[in-house]
Amino acid sequence: MKKCKLALVLSLILIMSLLIRSFAFAASETDTEIGYRIKPLLEKLASIKQSDIEASLNKYSDMNNHWSRNYVGKLTSLEIISGMGDGTFRPDQELKVNEFIKMIVTAMGFKPESGVGSNWAEPYIKIAKEQGIIGEKEFSDYARPIRREEMARILYLAAMKKEAAPDNTLDDVIRMNIRDFSSIGSDYAQEVISCYRLGLLRGTPEYFFYPKKFLTRAEGSVAIINFLDVNARKPFTMTDNYAIQLHNYAMERELVGDKYHNNGEAKTYVICRPEKKEEMKVANVLKDSLSKSKGYG
Repeated sequence: MKKCKLALVLSLILIMSLLIRSFAFAASETDTEIGYRIKPLLEKLASIKQSDIEASLNKYSDMNNHWSRNYVGKLTSLEIISGMGDGTFRPDQELKVNEFIKMIVTAMGFKPESGVGSNWAEPYIKIAKEQGIIGEKEFSDYARPIRREEMARILYLAAMKKEAAPDNTLDDVIRMNIRDFSSIGSDYAQEVISCYRLGLLRGTPEYFFYPKKFLTRAEGSVAIINFLDVNARKPFTMTDNYAIQLHNYAMERELVGDKYHNNGEAKTYVICRPEKKEEMKVANVLKDSLSKSKGYG
């Protein structure tokens, strides 16, 4: 039984790697207005040294040991962020909608004059709407914290202004590997998947995305660096871990099992239950993969 399960995992890793075409990811910016606008930022980002990062971080008293310090240091050097005005950055504080919009619009190469007083974000919001990365009435309150799923949608739409859209060959697999995918709002689900595919975002090591949680200032900084620098990303690929995760998903739901024939030979079978759409998707992936192996019945 254990040998058969091990064979199943190994076959998933090998066969699905062959089955799913390699990801054709545009490593260079496409010839677009935004691609042209961000060239100076990309050139400056490429020239930033660790000493520059450390110098930028000296203005913050609370970034000495934080995990996001390199991201924050780079964005500070690029003048995309500037801290709280009191010598702190507060990396774990919630990021507001208008603050993230300012960050992404600035990262897109725009430099509008800030509005006056409480309307400081209006020029950035106006550009975001004109660029189509937020809807005209998408937010009723720009001063509230932004949810992670909302950030993902904005981030993806901004990325599509400068690079090619990802293929969808791994969409179902990505969906299976986000354990709280059902918590993602329908208006944001595809953008979250695409962000994973491009490497713009990654979930936790436990395969959670936490779509309803508010984005922190540190997390927002990572997202902006990933938006700018394709080399900083880790695009989703079919690795051993994901193949095992897919196998575990199927085993937990009894979509696969072992059947012993009269000659004692073990065969792996896949159960398809049409009433369970998510289970049907993973069952079909498994069925397609296992049908190419000898241990499938």
